[in-house]
Amino acid sequence: MKTINWGIIGVGDVTEVKSGPAFNKVENSKIYMVMRRDPDKLKDYARRHKIPKYTNNADELINSPEIDAVYIATPPSSHAEYTIKAAQAKKHVYVEKPMATSHAECRKMIEVCEANGVKLFVAYYRRELDYFKKIKQLIEEKTIGDIKFVDIKLLWPPNNDDYSKENLPWRVNPEIAGAGYFYDLASHQFDFLNYLWAAGLIIFTKTIIPPISLGELGIREGASIYFITQMSGTAAVGFNASIFLFIINLLIPALIGVGMSFTKK
Repeated sequence: MKTINWGIIGVGDVTEVKSGPAFNKVENSKIYMVMRRDPDKLKDYARRHKIPKYTNNADELINSPEIDAVYIATPPSSHAEYTIKAAQAKKHVYVEKPMATSHAECRKMIEVCEANGVKLFVAYYRRELDYFKKIKQLIEEKTIGDIKFVDIKLLWPPNNDDYSKENLPWRVNPEIAGAGYFYDLASHQFDFLNYLWAAGLIIFTKTIIPPISLGELGIREGASIYFITQMSGTAAVGFNASIFLFIINLLIPALIGVGMSFTKK
């Protein structure tokens, strides 16, 4: 089998442990070239991870004849641009989540990849983690009965930087992220629901709930979830939760062994 040469655009923190090294550990796969705008950080990354080629020009990486597939690990504001360029260069694409800053951008990315005959994957890697695969097995084998309702709790305390109006993290800058932490982090939960029930989630409504821990950025978000299978569910998601709620949110799943609670028939 041919070895797939990967090019990575945006070698920041997400590629240090979670994503980057895996491309060199998988059989018939290797990182051939990386791109980052900061030349010093770029060279340091290439040296530490033993990457043979590096550049601060994304177009150079995308159009390299040695590159077979591109991993886009930049903030969402550039996902559509790089995905479209890679697809037009006939390169397969693996893009970080959230997929883009809007539904329209996502649709455009899909259309261009389909038109150019290349594959497009979004980085919802948790589907292949043993813990999550075990949950899927239990559900498929009906070990815990027929699931009729699902409830999600995702509560997280704010980061110190979240209160810095002059220098907000990119994840809460709508021009870069498209939306806030809900859009970036809670998407994992809904992708996992689609993984568990192939029929998929068909309607998702978000509501704002009065905040638990106050502050000018204090917002909690809730959701109602509907499925083609007529299953339903709720979600309580907050990224300004108190430390107490944060600890409880971690302890309960650990005690029951499941990160979601299910109601069976």
